[in-house]
Amino acid sequence: MVEKPVVIKFGGTSVRYAFEEALELVAKLHENMKIIVVVSALAGVTDCLLRLAKGDKSALLEIDEIHEELSQELNVQLEHLIHQLKKTINSKSSFPSEKAFIDEIASFGERFSAKLFSEGLKILGITARPVDSKDVLFVKGEFGNAEVEFKKSAQGVDVLYRMLRRGIVPVVTGYYGNLNGFRATFGRGGSDYSATSIASLVNAKAVLIMSDVEGIYTADPKLVPPARLIHYISYKEAKTAAKLGMKVLHPRAIDPVEGKIPVILGKTRDLKFGTLISHESQGIPIVTHKLLENHAEISVVSVKTNIPLPYEVYEEGDLYFKIKTSKDQFLEVLRDVHRRVVENENLHSSHDGELWTWV
Repeated sequence: MVEKPVVIKFGGTSVRYAFEEALELVAKLHENMKIIVVVSALAGVTDCLLRLAKGDKSALLEIDEIHEELSQELNVQLEHLIHQLKKTINSKSSFPSEKAFIDEIASFGERFSAKLFSEGLKILGITARPVDSKDVLFVKGEFGNAEVEFKKSAQGVDVLYRMLRRGIVPVVTGYYGNLNGFRATFGRGGSDYSATSIASLVNAKAVLIMSDVEGIYTADPKLVPPARLIHYISYKEAKTAAKLGMKVLHPRAIDPVEGKIPVILGKTRDLKFGTLISHESQGIPIVTHKLLENHAEISVVSVKTNIPLPYEVYEEGDLYFKIKTSKDQFLEVLRDVHRRVVENENLHSSHDGELWTWV
């Protein structure tokens, strides 16, 4: 029997721009507990791979350049994976569909990342090994938007248990799983879903999702400067906000762990933990948005859904309501809604204790 591990996922900006801090966090946690790492592709790599899949050969040089500095620092050779990537490009006809081919190409970002990260841990004296999630997560559905089959994947995680028993840190590729022998992705941001799915399968103690933002805010702080960090939020609130357009989490990330495993969001650089997703909630509203083809949707996620606004509500759910606006008025309306439902309310958001204590 292996003690409950902690699953820690690093986003693309973390593995590209805060690589040493990410390694140090794993090393610190590894002193006292079992760790499973899940990694995204280095920031910018997936976009390059998608261009490559569509025939832009210049993207291959960009992919080399993005990985070059890190691979030289670590003295890691990626030639074998580069060779596999080039071979895959030339074998498009062997895939059952265009989407299957694109997903296979897209998966290389995480495969590069897992190799680099495991080698980085070895330099710190930690035994680590890259793990291809094709061997761990078995999925159903369609290429580009696959879903984990948990009963089938329960056998796949045996490889992780074997490594943990031997004191090895598995560094698992995020973003995709095994669909009938082919790699199928979960959609952009899918490494969050990989991490929470693995956490559910191994009954993890907690999931840490590390990125370049501290946690969940009352709106996108890049668009709404007064947006406030929310320290405690319920599974249902986080799940609803993610499905309505909140970008800090994959839309399905909460599903595998809801009600049973806490999720902590944090910033890798300067190491800050900002939001705990669990049964607890501060009841602070979140204003999310989606830019669609012909209009924009702005949603308010709140336990209090009867908030008066001078806009017509065109959809309402258990924990949210939506308004529709034109794209040219989107930013103005977004900020106005946030001002009315968050800034003008007397909401408490004190940091009641250290989130670190949950780990």
